[in-house]
Amino acid sequence: MRGFASLSSHPPRSSDIVEAAALYMGCPYMWGGRSWLGIDCSGLVQSAFRDIAVTVLRDTDIQRDTIGYRVPVGDEADLRRCDLLYLPGHVLIYGGDGAVIHADGASMMVRRDDLARLMRERGLEFVRLIVRRHSAVAA
Repeated sequence: MRGFASLSSHPPRSSDIVEAAALYMGCPYMWGGRSWLGIDCSGLVQSAFRDIAVTVLRDTDIQRDTIGYRVPVGDEADLRRCDLLYLPGHVLIYGGDGAVIHADGASMMVRRDDLARLMRERGLEFVRLIVRRHSAVAA
């Protein structure tokens, strides 16, 4: 089968979803997008999982309820590389060392951010995060 939404007959095969998502850095944000021409947060997650040969569903709320298993976290120290962090209507991929990668509708691009600073600047609360971990990417 040809790669989903890919120009190549062979998917790139990154070692993990952080590495796969990083390939989209600087890509423009586009609601509903799933390509280099424009991608949204759940499209980025779907594409990153596709890159490691794992099929996941498309929308953020469906991903939040179906990818891997929910992980209770008290603070940032409980996070692992490749964890998915869900806020209402948004998903971020935890890259380790306090960084996240996400398709950001505010800056209109895929970017890497410091999680603590991002949450502080946008008035987000850590306790509101829903964290999911998939066994195929769990460290």
